[in-house]
Amino acid sequence: MQESEGMGVSESPSFRCLHSCTPAAWSSLLPMAEKEINEKDSVRSSSLGEKGGVLADIEVLATEIQAVPDDILEASEYAKTMSAEEIEETIKLIVKEHGDDPNFPRTVIEAANRYLYDPELRQDPVEFQRVYEELKVEAAMMNVNSAYAEVRAVVSNKDDPTTPVLTFRTWVIGTIFVGAGGFINQFFSIRFPGISVGSNVAQVLAYPFAKLLELLPAREFTTFGYTWTLNPGPFNPKEHMIITIMANVGFSTPYTYVPSLVKFVPSHSSFCASARASYGSSICLCISISHGRLILDIKVRRMMAVQKTSLIRTAVLTALSTNLIGYGLAGLTRRFLVYPASAVWYNNLSIIALNRAFHHEKATVANGWSMTRMRWFLYCFGSMFVYFWFPDYIFQALSYFNWITWIAPNNVHLAAITGSVSGLGLNPIPTFDWNQLTYFLDPLINPFYVSFPRNARQLELIVICSDHNECELLAGVLMTTNITIDLCKRLSLGWTMITFPVIVAIWYTNTWNTGYLPINSNRVFDNTGNFYNVSRAVGPDTLFDAQLYDNYSPAYLAAANIIIYGVFFAVYTATLSHAILYHRRDMLHGFKSILSFGRKTSDMHRDVHVRLMEQYKEVGEWQYFMILVAAIGLGAAGVGAYATETSPAVVLYGVFLAAIFVIPIGIIYSITNVQITLNVLAELFGGLWFPGNAVAMNYFKSYGYVTTAHTLNFAQDLKLAHYMHIPPVATFWAQIYATVVSSFICTAILNFQMTKIPDVCTPHQVDHFICPGINTFFTASVLWGTLGPKRMFGQGGIYNSLLYCFLIGAALPIPFYFLRKRFRSLEHVHLPVIIYGGLIWAPGSIANIWPAVPVAWLFNVFIKKRYLAWWGKYNYITTTAFSAAIAISAIVIFFAVQWPNVVIDWSGNNRPFEGCDANGCTRLTVPVNGTFGPAVGEFH
Repeated sequence: MQESEGMGVSESPSFRCLHSCTPAAWSSLLPMAEKEINEKDSVRSSSLGEKGGVLADIEVLATEIQAVPDDILEASEYAKTMSAEEIEETIKLIVKEHGDDPNFPRTVIEAANRYLYDPELRQDPVEFQRVYEELKVEAAMMNVNSAYAEVRAVVSNKDDPTTPVLTFRTWVIGTIFVGAGGFINQFFSIRFPGISVGSNVAQVLAYPFAKLLELLPAREFTTFGYTWTLNPGPFNPKEHMIITIMANVGFSTPYTYVPSLVKFVPSHSSFCASARASYGSSICLCISISHGRLILDIKVRRMMAVQKTSLIRTAVLTALSTNLIGYGLAGLTRRFLVYPASAVWYNNLSIIALNRAFHHEKATVANGWSMTRMRWFLYCFGSMFVYFWFPDYIFQALSYFNWITWIAPNNVHLAAITGSVSGLGLNPIPTFDWNQLTYFLDPLINPFYVSFPRNARQLELIVICSDHNECELLAGVLMTTNITIDLCKRLSLGWTMITFPVIVAIWYTNTWNTGYLPINSNRVFDNTGNFYNVSRAVGPDTLFDAQLYDNYSPAYLAAANIIIYGVFFAVYTATLSHAILYHRRDMLHGFKSILSFGRKTSDMHRDVHVRLMEQYKEVGEWQYFMILVAAIGLGAAGVGAYATETSPAVVLYGVFLAAIFVIPIGIIYSITNVQITLNVLAELFGGLWFPGNAVAMNYFKSYGYVTTAHTLNFAQDLKLAHYMHIPPVATFWAQIYATVVSSFICTAILNFQMTKIPDVCTPHQVDHFICPGINTFFTASVLWGTLGPKRMFGQGGIYNSLLYCFLIGAALPIPFYFLRKRFRSLEHVHLPVIIYGGLIWAPGSIANIWPAVPVAWLFNVFIKKRYLAWWGKYNYITTTAFSAAIAISAIVIFFAVQWPNVVIDWSGNNRPFEGCDANGCTRLTVPVNGTFGPAVGEFH
């Protein structure tokens, strides 16, 4: 601490060295200050007298540092062993490493700044000691536990290194779930709203399987010198978690942007017909792998055995390559995305909460509730399993509760603004379906500052705050997250004017001829208002033909889809800009740790879990690098050895793009639970490097975009193993094995989808297999591959002005970064998260995201602030139970009643899908000449 002179300090003993004492001197001085505190007992003693001193102090600390009493008592005991120098160093570390961390308790950061830099604090020894004692407990907590209440609520700071992990039942149960989960998620990936089986389902079902295997004899076997047994003892939490991690590789993650089955899109069918006419007996396939599924656009010219074999080989090589490249990059980024304590990875917490419910249940009372986590899970699971039958099958209006459009079903304007199917979803009560509510985010997992700003941008919260009262309603929510009324005046109007009102303005002013199209669609249209027929713009070789294009039509996008591309452009540069401004120290620290040979990981990352993991053998960076190199080789072989019409260099280009973005995107994902995807950026560069070749563009997209998504998912699993203290070598082999197995299971699933599901990928498919992702994927293939980005977004292109969004995105974080010190309310403004909220559109709407706001506020603000113990015990279990129940209930519903075509034909199921909201009515009628926009030969 720097010396300060001329402050006019009182000469009482406790003030004699306020500005020059060493930490040790301060430690000896504190008893004097304590005496003065006792003399001023009237200031603070009322609460102490009511509840008995220590308990009252704990309650005060619990509020200040967001911790439960047990954690505070443990930290207080450890604090007695810390020297004044260690405490001082930790306080400085809080400011240095967590000053810009939106998840770190803001009261602690403010207290640390006051302690280090506020000279007025040192003039009041009573307040100084209060701040010091608070920081002392926090400093101790950072050494013995996690600094984050969310992590402490579910992750243990103890470990038993003798616990077996890779056991016989681990391999058996893990293999079963990798295969079954991959099948289920691929099958439902083309449904809207999508249904995915997550790791929570694997956890629920793995437990009874494993308990059954406990009946096996404990006989030992020796294989290749390795001794193993059928039954190593009671099923333990590490076994349970490694099965979950294996399932995660084959299961779909919450990220559900999955393009598949392009040949079934009506506008793509004509393209396939053209190819068949040109090449005889052929088929046109678009096979997709996202998170374990192929992302190839392969034209199979002649349906012969040799070509079938080539297709399979190409598919398998590409599947292995995209998965293993992601795994290699994940291992190389552990120092940025796994080891730092600030990399919380919120999705992992719900998984660990369920694990604890099975294995670590204690008879604890949380705010008067003594019910075990497991019993609460079963109650929530059973209730949601039964309830989901109503919105999904019996009474579908509960899911698409577009009740406002029922007043006038054929009113174009009413449907466009309030509709949930093809409208913008401006509806105060849009759904009673938890599956719809969690379509874009899980309100119980995401931090509230993530949920609210993203929604505030979507909802038309146009609040003109001329005085305090006019902002009072919104302030009740804003103030709970330190977003003040002052911020309401400055930012609410700006956020909400970016997406919803802009889309409305574009549509009603017929900008870019959007009035002739539905307001919210992810399809691509021609100048007649019909779906774009790409076969009329390509030659017999399926490549772009300029003359045919000039005689046909430009490609047009709906108003909401235009905004999607503008938001994507802005969020990419905003991510880089935000990462440089807010996380440059984190990234620099990670690179320094890579170069710090010989130093322990715990020396570079102060975290209890890093220290606990040091007792296990680590997997070296060189091993992950070798996997990366081998995977690139597999990808190059798959692209170059077969007729893919693509250069093997596309693999290197894609990996290079992923390597640039994976760290900044990963840091933001680990902190906010928001995953910024590279699909549009990969399409842009792929279209520029391979103009007119949609196949090559899609290969580049798979290696630039999908490998990044794989990297983040694998990194999240590595953090999950890190939290559970699973040996890194065990995690390594489990993930590799599951990756290989999952890469061989998609062909049969795709064949089933293409041949057995009637009317698949059509807008009115009876079981909702409408392929929302494939429409977006086909739109991207036309825009970026066949037509090329220069024609769409370049000089003279229809959407050229959207390129300014790159500059806007890069500039937006800068003023917020420099103003946040003066206006503390801006510390909760996370620009990439706010911008990313604009991606809900096409085919989503406000109806998919607004319902999450009150739920997020209830759990992550109201309950968390007032009943932290209850929140820590039940919050993550609640959402895990709901998600697992919906996934299993959906499977039962589909195979029990939907697949046999047992239909309940009544208004509760028909009304949401009638009228303009269902049909996507347009505002304007196409002119009498049959086309709109520039005439033939006049467009770019």
